[in-house]
Amino acid sequence: EARTRLGEVIDGQFGVRARNSQLGFIYEVWLKPAAGPAAPTKALFSPTSTGVADVDVPGSLHGIAEVMVTEEPDGGSSAPTSPAVVVTPLT
Repeated sequence: EARTRLGEVIDGQFGVRARNSQLGFIYEVWLKPAAGPAAPTKALFSPTSTGVADVDVPGSLHGIAEVMVTEEPDGGSSAPTSPAVVVTPLT
């Protein structure tokens, strides 16, 4: 099993470094195609006390240009409500 590196997607996992989210908030992973808006995933997470998380990226990455992370209200959102704290282009 591959170990993720921060800011990279490896074998469907994404390595993230982020501060602990505010009370009532959680981080959400988004998939942005080359054209069109970012789509939400079911990947919601909070980092460990050291600020690191390995997150499974659900679904296919075919046609996806960027993997993004935003801080969202608990339960996630259908559209980003805050600026991305992580944006990783896929090449």
